[in-house]
Formats: sequence, C-alpha cells, structure tokens
Amino acid sequence: MLDKVWNLLPAPPDGFADSIGHPPFEAQLLYNRGIHRAGEAAAFLNAGDDLAHDPFLLPDMDKAAARLRTAVLWNDTVGVFGDFDTDGVSGTAIVVSALESLGLKVVPYLPHRVDEGHGLNIQAVETLAEQGVTLLVTVDNGISSRSEIAHAAKHGIETIITDHHALPDDPPDATAIVNPRRGDSVYPYEHLTGAGLAYKVIEGLWMSLGRERPERLLELAALGTVADVAPMSGENRYIVKRGLELLKETDHPGLRALFMVSGANRGELDSEALSFSVIPRLNAAGRLGDAKISLDLLTTSDKQKAGTIASQLESVNEQRKALAATSIEEARRQVYSSPGGRLPPLLFVESEDWLPGILGLIASNLSEQFYRPAVVVRRGEKESRASARSIPEFDIIDAIRSTSPNLLRHGGHPEAAGFTVATDDLSRLQGELVASAEERLQDTMLVPSLEIDAVASPTSLPGDRFEFIRRIGPHGKGNPAPTLLMRDAGVLRAIKVGGGREHLKLQLGHGGKVWDAIAFKQAEKQVRHGDTLDVVYTFGLNSWNGQTTFQLTVLDFRPSAGH
Repeated sequence: MLDKVWNLLPAPPDGFADSIGHPPFEAQLLYNRGIHRAGEAAAFLNAGDDLAHDPFLLPDMDKAAARLRTAVLWNDTVGVFGDFDTDGVSGTAIVVSALESLGLKVVPYLPHRVDEGHGLNIQAVETLAEQGVTLLVTVDNGISSRSEIAHAAKHGIETIITDHHALPDDPPDATAIVNPRRGDSVYPYEHLTGAGLAYKVIEGLWMSLGRERPERLLELAALGTVADVAPMSGENRYIVKRGLELLKETDHPGLRALFMVSGANRGELDSEALSFSVIPRLNAAGRLGDAKISLDLLTTSDKQKAGTIASQLESVNEQRKALAATSIEEARRQVYSSPGGRLPPLLFVESEDWLPGILGLIASNLSEQFYRPAVVVRRGEKESRASARSIPEFDIIDAIRSTSPNLLRHGGHPEAAGFTVATDDLSRLQGELVASAEERLQDTMLVPSLEIDAVASPTSLPGDRFEFIRRIGPHGKGNPAPTLLMRDAGVLRAIKVGGGREHLKLQLGHGGKVWDAIAFKQAEKQVRHGDTLDVVYTFGLNSWNGQTTFQLTVLDFRPSAGH
C-alpha cells in the first residue's frame, strides 16, 4: 500500500465562525465543504426539499409525461429496460412499481451481465417486441443505443430514454430524451443518478396527473444514488437524506428482508451502512449473472417471497466475495510483474477467466491500492469486455473515447467506465490508453492524499459535536465524513481481524479515555502495544448483534513525532 500524503486543510478567515453563527470546530467543517455564508449553512444542514427542482425543467420531461399519460389511456404494454447494478435496478423498480400502480402492463428487462453486457441490445428489443411492448422506457442507459432504438422503432416501439450519462455526438432518435446533461438542459442540477432521474420522471408524471409527490419511492432513489457514488451535493443530498429517513421506518417487504440478512441497524442507517452492508448484496446477483432476483426483491409485496430472495442474495454475495478475492490476487500478480519493476501510469490487466461482473471490483481495488487508473479486461475469443476505474487527475471515459479502435460499446464517467472491443484491437487500445496516461499524468505525483479537516481527538469532542458531524451527512463523494487527526494516541491493543486477517482492530488511549478503532486493509503495517501514533480517523458508530457503540475508523496512521 502506498504511503499517503496528509494535507491539513487551512483554517477559515478570522471572524468566520461568528459570521455564520457556529462554534469554531463546526465552522471549520462547514468551511471545508464550501459553505461560506450563514444562509448556505442552514440550507446545507437542513437538506430539505428546497434542494429539489421542478422535474419539468428537465429536457423532454413534458414529452415523456405526455406519452406516459397516453400509455395509460391506450392501455399500452410498457417495457422498462434497466441496468444490472444497484442504480439501474433501483431505478427500474421505481418505474415498474409506479407504472403498475396506474394499472399498466409492464414488462421489465434487465440484461444478463455475462450473456449481454451493459446497455440495450437487438435481442432484447426483439424479446420485448414479441411480448407486445409498444412503449419502451430505458433507465440508467439508452443514450448510446442509437441503432437499437432505431430497431425498436421498426417494430412500432416508441422509446423514452432516461439516462444520466454523457451524451454522444449522435444521440438516438427517441420520443423523449430525459437527461440533465443535455446541452439544452436548464435543469439546475446535472448529477442525478439513474435512480434519481427515474424518480424525477415519475414525480413529473404524478404532477401531470394531479397526484401528490411519490415520496416513498425516494427509498429506492436513495439506494441508487449512494450505490452510484454520485456527488453528495444539491438534490442528491436531499434524495439521500429523505430516503434514509424513510428507510429507517420502511414497510417495504424486500428492503426489510434485506436489512435483516445484512445485519444493518435500521435505526442507525446511514449512507455508509448502505454502501457496505446493503448495496453489495443487491449488486451481487447482477455481478455473477442475472440481476432479476434483485429487481424481484425491490418490487415484491410478498413478505415470504422477500425473505426467500434476500437469503438467496446473501448466498450469492458470499460467492461474489470469494471470486473477487482470488481474481484480485491474480490481478495484483500481473501488476507486480510489470516490465522493469516500474508501474506504468495506467494499469492494464486481463484474463480469460474473470467474470464480467467482478471486473469493476478488481479495477477499483487496483486503482485504490496503486493510485492510478486501472483497466481490467475479460479477454474473449472475438470480443473483450473491460471495466475501468480512475483517479481524480485522469478522465478515463474521455481517454477511452479518444482511442482509435472502434469500440463496440462503451459508457461511463470520468472515474468509472466500461467498454467492449474486438479482441484483435485490444493490444492497440492498451498502448493508446497507456500513452494517454503518460501524457496527461506526466507532471502528476501518483500518490494518494488525505484531506484532514482538523486536529481533534475524540476525547476533545463533546457529544453535541458528534451530533453535528452526523448532521453534516449524508456523506459521500464531495461531502466526505469529517476526517480528523489525533496526535500521540497510545496503542493499548492491536489484533488482526477479518477472514483474511487483513484488518487491524485497535484500542487507542488518549486523554484518559479508551477508544475502539478499526483500520481496514492495513494489517500489513507494523504496530504493537505501547506504540504512540498519530492517527487520521473518522468518528462513527459500530452496530453489531443489535448493539451500537462508538468506533473510530482509522484511515491512516504513523509513529508520532519523537517516538
């Protein structure tokens, strides 16, 4: 693991705390999150529905709502084509549940990750046409499916695209393209996820029908927003905060069953709990093949069926973890065998044996461990699929689109993307991506950094400060959990834990108090009883077997100066 650079963020200007009406510690945290005025602080901490915008500001929302109303009048059969990750599955569940509640016949379709891959495909269109679909709604995809949507039109199927991904130069010819990233969009917030956008489409439809906002669907929108690692700002912040509030008291059979098998404490549910306990289980089925059971879980009203499906997902998730562990180890061996022992600025590894569903997990692991973009390929005889993950300094989707090989399929974001390419073009693509990284990153130190909010031991934080830290949530991209530095902490206990003994469980003493702490994936570091450490940490809760206790999550540590 690479040593991290610690960056202590600067203090706000003199008088800032008084100007926004918060004590210095709270003011520092707000200032570090771009909050510079009292009004901004109130809006940020409230994260109310004033952050939500009129869905009819979205491009083509009027066309989408009108066509969906017509579908109700004409009793159309509506196909809903989603994606197999949690964002896509949650968004699909939103649209399916809402349209079914209007009495429509709905045919959901999630592509099989291994057999079909991402995005709309011709065979899926044929299948939907055979089932009598006359209107197709895409969720979390479709913006790059020009030929497939044209093929649907030949079958008399109209298409409403709901997709939050970047637009290609030649978007499809569709009845409506609802996408906040369109060049002509006047929507104030462009970072909605697939599930968030699906919610806005249904919200707009409900408004056009004179119905109240379908707030309960925010439970599913929150799941998708957290799963997609979207910026936790603006409307996303409202979606997740309100969604979490609803999830804590949900009567949704599928979600309750999922919380049960994951061990998540509904009373203490936050974005971190969703990320580490709930979402991996929803993702598991789609990673190993067919995400349909995850969709079934999110759309069923049968408690017994929900319990059965949740148990199946738990089993599949265990399989996923085992497969990922062995595949990540093989990928690391490839990285360590780089020619000359020098790591290239972009990692490119491949295997004929890796399942497509775990390519993203491998890429995320490599990118995090070695702090550089990583492309992970499942090599096929004629076609090869890849997932890529990157660092903030390198726009991976732009680099992929700038290559010369004709990509059969591609899509993604600056820090996460995927593509399918002819295997004969794979070597050339690798060379061009590595060359692109060498050029774009030539003046960049490829070393991870930790942005530290303040020097503060947990002992120095009274209870109301911890409550304030929780109010800053939900945490995520762009709004991380407050990261603090504790100096001169004494190690009272250090043991290796986890299935592979890859984590460190610590007891740290400071200021006359003892704190439990966990350092994930840091067991290779040398630490023993009696050491004195400087520790970078976040402050949170640990729920286990129905018990909730305070716990520090250690992001990094090093020997204290002078010890």
